[in-house]
Amino acid sequence: MSPFNVFRSIMPGLSNGKGATSPGGDGAVPSDEDIAMRAYEKFLARGSEHGFDRDDWAEARSDLMAEARVVSHEPTGNFDA
Repeated sequence: MSPFNVFRSIMPGLSNGKGATSPGGDGAVPSDEDIAMRAYEKFLARGSEHGFDRDDWAEARSDLMAEARVVSHEPTGNFDA
């Protein structure tokens, strides 16, 4: 079973894994699949200790949203004058 399906089974109300964009339209809301993968990585890093699935999910979502905001605000282009 994929990490997404594991978390989908314990977190009712998840979408089809495609995620959504935030109301502000900045696209900073990661897909459920991305969140599940990050949460699963946190689970493994903790030694596969059960009982922290909701904490892992919330932390993974927060981490990915913060990363998306940083990436979307990085300057682009050539600044050599």
